[in-house]
Amino acid sequence: MAKPTRKSDEDIQSIVKDAITSAKNFVQGEVEEERLRAMRLFKGEVPELGTPKDRSKVVATKCRDAVRSVKPVLMRVFLQSEKPAEYIPRGPDDVAGAEQATDYAQFKFDQSGGFQKIRDAFHDALVQKTGILKCYWDESESVDIDEYSNLTEDQVAMYLQGEGVKVLEGTQKEMAMPDGTPIMLYDMKVSRTKTTGELRVDTVPPEHFFVDEGATSCDDFYVIGHSEEKRVSDLVEMGFDFDEVSMLGVEGEEEAQHERQTFASEDDEGTDPAMKKVTLTEAYMRVDIEGTGVARLYKFICAGHQHKVLDHELADDVPFAIYEIDPEPHAFFGRSLIDLIEEDQNIATSLLRGLIDGVHIANNPKTAYREGQVDVEALLNNEYGALIAATDPQTDILEFSSPNSAATALPAMQYYDGVVDMKTGVSQAGMGMDSDALQAQTVVGANAMVQAAQSQIEMMARNLAEGGYARSFKVLFKLIRKHVPPGEHMRLGGQFVPVDPTGWNAEMDVQTNVGLGTGQKAERIAALQQHQMWQQTV
Repeated sequence: MAKPTRKSDEDIQSIVKDAITSAKNFVQGEVEEERLRAMRLFKGEVPELGTPKDRSKVVATKCRDAVRSVKPVLMRVFLQSEKPAEYIPRGPDDVAGAEQATDYAQFKFDQSGGFQKIRDAFHDALVQKTGILKCYWDESESVDIDEYSNLTEDQVAMYLQGEGVKVLEGTQKEMAMPDGTPIMLYDMKVSRTKTTGELRVDTVPPEHFFVDEGATSCDDFYVIGHSEEKRVSDLVEMGFDFDEVSMLGVEGEEEAQHERQTFASEDDEGTDPAMKKVTLTEAYMRVDIEGTGVARLYKFICAGHQHKVLDHELADDVPFAIYEIDPEPHAFFGRSLIDLIEEDQNIATSLLRGLIDGVHIANNPKTAYREGQVDVEALLNNEYGALIAATDPQTDILEFSSPNSAATALPAMQYYDGVVDMKTGVSQAGMGMDSDALQAQTVVGANAMVQAAQSQIEMMARNLAEGGYARSFKVLFKLIRKHVPPGEHMRLGGQFVPVDPTGWNAEMDVQTNVGLGTGQKAERIAALQQHQMWQQTV
């Protein structure tokens, strides 16, 4: 077997391109179709059911109703705790650091719009299998341009102090002082570039995300990443060469075709090359670039539909956290809530349409009449109390009445309502939707029904907490220790408190506290009262 050697740029390009292409083909072939179908079901469409002409087109929106019912319950479970995620100290010396790390990570998470990001991730997990959060350190540059006139040499030296200062334009002129002494004055335009870092949390659209077929988690993968459309101007601001990135295109189109469609003529005054769209891909792979025989994790920045590698660097970890309500063992993608009740929505829709059509048919029966003996226009008039001219109504007009199917359709619909309740954990008893839902039941029986319904939602919440939520705070912890300098401050209890991540133990783990397994409110109160009585007897 040949010994490993250092990879050339051509080798890296080939390896990365093949891996990304294969991963995207897997997602588009195995997952994307199910996601698109779930989105259509959530919007109230039933692709599998045809609709005959002049029949009911109503849809039983079981999927959308279930998602809208489960989502606020999950949000309440996560938000009712002051510290949904907490760092666990490894020893007595880590207690203060763990408390400070917990407070600061939660502070930065909230500052990044944590509620909206969690809400969106939960929604994607309920509808499209996975919700994806990306936690990363964003270094950006801001440029300020100032103009100065009639500056002395000392003033020029003062304004040019500091890093990132650059003179764009400058002129000098000789002036005379009041006593006649000549002096040189300067006019100049100066740019000041300031680099700032910020901890950010973004929601990645599921359709932008990709992973290889053999992956099982964010710790076990060959390639993982996401793609998005950027403008050429954005890539130039990131430090890439304009001539290089402007020749690249949007994924899914041939480069030449995209060039012809977007920039038909270089002389077209309405075309701005800096605003051309380019597919930017951020991928993470373990590759043995150095030829040591040990693959290391790298971050690759690629552009265009051919995934041209623009830059790569070593990475500590992948920035993604995957939220799933029903994970599949030994697989990366689990099941969404819509995957679980898709068939039930189709059946409920079919029953509902049949019920409505049956009522219409029963209320508007077909009529036979003796031709030439009945006024047809009067027969077609649906006005209440309208008169119909007929020679002998007993023999000239005959209605073909149909039985009302509601009596048979309603029990079937109620049965499938129960099936959906069982699968989703959203029941009339548990959600308080029906004032009669708990009638004629004992307290024990009612509590058993409520707890049985809630167990499904509690399981979803636990999967979200131990999966994506815990990983989000693990990634945040690494980013804070690496990038936040001592002297940073956070607002805590109405005061600004200094933060020093350098003293935090890097081995601290994350524990989620999302209010699960604590029982009903009445049970907690009873337990506290019993504990108080026991203390009084001691």
